[in-house]
Amino acid sequence: MLSTTIRLLPRRVSARSFHASSYVLDRAFIYRSHGNPSEVLNALTFPPLPPPPRGTLNVKFLLGSLNPADINTIEGVYPSKPSLSSFSFENDVYIAGNEGLAEVTSIGKGVRGFEVGDWVIMDKPQRGTWSTSKNMTPDEVVPLERVANLTEASAANMMVNFSSARNLLDSSAPSRPTTRGSVVLQNGANSGVGQAVIQMAKADGVHTINFVRMREDFEMLKKHLMDLGASYVFTYDDLADKQKRKEIMKLAADISRQLDGEGSHLALNCVGGDAATYMTQLLKSRDPLFVTYGAMSKKPFSFPAGAQIFSNLRLEGFWQTRIANKQTQDERRAVHGRILDYIRVGQLKEPEHEVVVVQKKLSDEEAVRILRDVLDKLGKGKYGKKVMLRIE
Repeated sequence: MLSTTIRLLPRRVSARSFHASSYVLDRAFIYRSHGNPSEVLNALTFPPLPPPPRGTLNVKFLLGSLNPADINTIEGVYPSKPSLSSFSFENDVYIAGNEGLAEVTSIGKGVRGFEVGDWVIMDKPQRGTWSTSKNMTPDEVVPLERVANLTEASAANMMVNFSSARNLLDSSAPSRPTTRGSVVLQNGANSGVGQAVIQMAKADGVHTINFVRMREDFEMLKKHLMDLGASYVFTYDDLADKQKRKEIMKLAADISRQLDGEGSHLALNCVGGDAATYMTQLLKSRDPLFVTYGAMSKKPFSFPAGAQIFSNLRLEGFWQTRIANKQTQDERRAVHGRILDYIRVGQLKEPEHEVVVVQKKLSDEEAVRILRDVLDKLGKGKYGKKVMLRIE
């Protein structure tokens, strides 16, 4: 899988908040109040963590994942709220970042089940992953088995993107499980979740019909998604064309018939607007389910009354945080175990991604300028791939 690492060099290096030469400074991206990230997000350098108190452990973050929901969280409009944190010199700040991968660096007395060097992911939301290091309690993180083919990028996407994909594919169970021969429809197929859905579905013998925005490099994107295991890839322009929709419905029916399946009974929507409205018209099996887990277009969509009445078409919302909160830790670990099984045998690859590296020698002002620019582009949909953050 392709990845890009960008190392951003400073135009000039200004003084940091701390000058003690004995310090190897750490950094976190923080905000003191909610608002536009370009206005409220700041960088803060801080001294190295002391040894962990009893019952806690220290971790070093290897990668932080950047998701659209992170922007909403900083803005204060996301349902999941972070807790206030304090430093010895700075009280009541929020540390940004929900998803990421960390490594255990030291363990306090009384902590069991962890070893120094373990890779861990967050087991609770809004833990502040856009930081170099943090002191945490054992119930905030869960260790990951370092299976074959597990990369940092894959591990950093375990909590949200990969778990969302697995739970979305399971969202029609138990009343109508998505099994071999089924056909799943999805828009936003090039997203981190969308690419994971394609790969897991392929591994399970489930076919996917995928929709993406038309772009200059559409053929390249289509090939990439097909290589991951997509059955078909179309554009939203295709979806808006009535004749093309009929052809797509026939494709879904033909696929399912050949495999003794029941047609397309599950659609996954993260876009909204016309891309969602037209997709509802492709669900022609009995008791189909239309699941919305995002609204990137920020536009409403129509839901056909006829399909609700005669086909029992159902509309459900999906929020990974709510699902995870309902699950026990053992149930969450079982989901992680299934995902690791895909990775171990090469059926789930890391997402195509770009790593933005914030170098240690940058001043706080320079560092936050970089991240603000990245979030601005992410919010405007200018990234065609997953974006992750490494803070040196």
